[in-house]
Amino acid sequence: MPDISDGKVAENAPVSAATQGAKVSTAADAKAAAKDINTGRRRLVWACIWGYLGVNFLMFLRFFFPRALYEPNTVFAAGFPSDFSIGIDQRYLMTNRVWIVREPDR
Repeated sequence: MPDISDGKVAENAPVSAATQGAKVSTAADAKAAAKDINTGRRRLVWACIWGYLGVNFLMFLRFFFPRALYEPNTVFAAGFPSDFSIGIDQRYLMTNRVWIVREPDR
């Protein structure tokens, strides 16, 4: 009987050493995976920060360009009502984009 228990102890010793080696490599793999995850998170955070700063810089540059509409002036001298015949006159259609309508009573 003592031989059997000694054999089991001898077999358990190498297995436990192999198990410890596996635990050490698993722990190293876990640390490496955690480092990769942290690196990925840092890259994501920095990408968000640079993106935010880039958009703000573009809005800052947009400030220096005028928001002007290049349209013809809405107020112009068309003349007297007697200069136009009754009906629709399209004399200022191309330059000012307006029709002048003269009715008999107005």
